[in-house]
Amino acid sequence: MSLLGEFRNPLRTLRHRDFRLLWTGEVLRTSAQWMDTITRGFLVLELVNSSAHLALVNAVRSAPLLVLGLLAGILADRVSRLRLLLASQTMNVVGNLAIAVLTFTGLVSLWHVYLTAVLIGFGMALNAPARQSALPSLVPERDLQSAVVLNTATLNIGQAIGPIIGGVSVGLVGVAGSYLVQAAMFAVAGLLIRRINLPARKGKPQGRLRDSAVDGIRYLRHHELLPGLLLISVSTMLLVQPFRGVVPAIAVLRLGLDATRAGLLMAALGAGSLLSVIVLAARPPVPRPGRRIVTSAVGFGVAITVFALSTDLVVAGVALFAAGLLQANNRTLTQSLVLSDTEDAYRGRVSSVWVVNRGAMPVGSTALAALTTVTGVGPAVAAMSVAGAIGAGYVGWRVRALWRR
Repeated sequence: MSLLGEFRNPLRTLRHRDFRLLWTGEVLRTSAQWMDTITRGFLVLELVNSSAHLALVNAVRSAPLLVLGLLAGILADRVSRLRLLLASQTMNVVGNLAIAVLTFTGLVSLWHVYLTAVLIGFGMALNAPARQSALPSLVPERDLQSAVVLNTATLNIGQAIGPIIGGVSVGLVGVAGSYLVQAAMFAVAGLLIRRINLPARKGKPQGRLRDSAVDGIRYLRHHELLPGLLLISVSTMLLVQPFRGVVPAIAVLRLGLDATRAGLLMAALGAGSLLSVIVLAARPPVPRPGRRIVTSAVGFGVAITVFALSTDLVVAGVALFAAGLLQANNRTLTQSLVLSDTEDAYRGRVSSVWVVNRGAMPVGSTALAALTTVTGVGPAVAAMSVAGAIGAGYVGWRVRALWRR
């Protein structure tokens, strides 16, 4: 069959009203979330000028994913997913408005930054499993794969435009004004979600929460592919992904950029991610995606190493673009393989394990903060990224099933 014969335009899925509302709201949410990386980063640098605190703030924001990820996944199968999504947006609005007011009044302190980061982290933990588990209820089965591609694309779109909006906002209206813009974007996302008609689930979950969680973990442990995929994801999340929280520090301290140019630099990551998703959406299914998952994870670590050690803006931008392309390739193929190889009865709980995996980032961010005080921010990011690439490669070498699938 020809390429055109196999191609299905993923944008066709936006014909479905409720999915379109969810998708548009998610674009706003992820864009605001990536704005926060720039806005919060410059606020921390203004308050204490510390790369270590910048890494720790990022760790605190991600910590609820580690603590609540699995529970949020179980709740998404038991209570109204719409209410969980609205609760998530409410936490985001409150957290951003609070820090905006404190900054406007000159009362903001570092502990306020940490406290609001925790609140926003709780919102992130509630959002992911509720949104992912709602997808099959919003589109017919024939469009589910396209919905998954578009769902992944929202993060890449947010990576591409969020830092630009954040950098421009900080440059034009200051940190407090940028937080107000973020709060408004979260609020509009909430209003769109309220309009969704989410069908009631058929039947009620049986058994205790603990038994449901244990059964899901047991299924994952004995699966041929899932443990290897999870270990690769943990390796990159723990050791490579913490670089996100210190990009403003690298931009300012190593490259000498202002807020606007720092936002544009970080947008290169999102641009690479977006290109990767477009290519994957426009081509037939990747043969043997397991191999691509391993190689893209290793390449992601190498690209971030180049970025961290660069003192040239062009090299740094190209490295971030390549990192975004490789990261999105890895994430999209992993999600597709997990969904296709997981029994329907376990998809919610298995998906929530990947949400918990995102909570590994605060552990890595804490280690990065400590290492930064010894080596400086660039060498610290490079050392951890090399370790992440080696870890992903080792898992790929040991789990031979990944090379057959």
